[in-house]
Amino acid sequence: MIDLYRQHLISTGTTSGTIGIYLSKLRALQRFLGDINAATLTDLESFLAHQREHLGRKPETLKSYRSAFRSYYQWAHKRGHITTNPALELGAVRIPKSVPLLATDEAVQLGLIGAPLDERFMILAGRMGCLRLSEIATLRTKHRLGNIFRVTGKGGRTRNVPINSTWMPAVLEIERHGADYYLPGKFGGHMHQTTIEKKIQARTGFNPHALRHAGATAAYEATRDLRAVQELLGHSSLATTERYLHTSLRGIIAAAEGTAFSDPFSIRDQVAA
Repeated sequence: MIDLYRQHLISTGTTSGTIGIYLSKLRALQRFLGDINAATLTDLESFLAHQREHLGRKPETLKSYRSAFRSYYQWAHKRGHITTNPALELGAVRIPKSVPLLATDEAVQLGLIGAPLDERFMILAGRMGCLRLSEIATLRTKHRLGNIFRVTGKGGRTRNVPINSTWMPAVLEIERHGADYYLPGKFGGHMHQTTIEKKIQARTGFNPHALRHAGATAAYEATRDLRAVQELLGHSSLATTERYLHTSLRGIIAAAEGTAFSDPFSIRDQVAA
């Protein structure tokens, strides 16, 4: 029945990336339980507990499993393939709040020195374009319209990503080679995301997501326009964008200066009086 569910996802316009993630989660559950259509709420909770306690899965991964299960079982129940929806009351996965890692400008600039063209492009796409890893990998020359990239991200949402003056030379240089994808694979198609991530990590010491965070923070500090940064990142929620932003040391110093007394002698003068 997983194949029928796959057809359903395709028919509803779900992106290939999301389909791949959902199906991989369902197959993992199938290996654990056998017949996933006979699963109970207890079975799903047992699976998630096993993933966390024995395999050390992170909360973000568990949340992805939960999303896949809720989508599948809602579809299966609505279509009459199962009599009850075991994922209906599957509890939300709590993700601890943390400060995301931010790639430093120094590390990025040092990584660009002497970098081959493809590595230069991927670093700039992450830092200047604030692109996700999957978006860097699948970017094609036909997606460029002048100084704008039309980028399709999560949920199939398409957005405009301007190409700034730092990024554009690498874009034009790659296009002169006549490639379809900006980062072509060895055997056709595009370069694998894992390969891109390893190359960026080796060059800068940071992963692609840290470049995206750095770009988002720089964009906000330059504009103070949260809505514009949301559009640049392709977020559906402003709350998600806010979590991406870091406060610069300059901003923290300014905040600390703001706590000072406006008249440093006022208290002393009042005591003396």
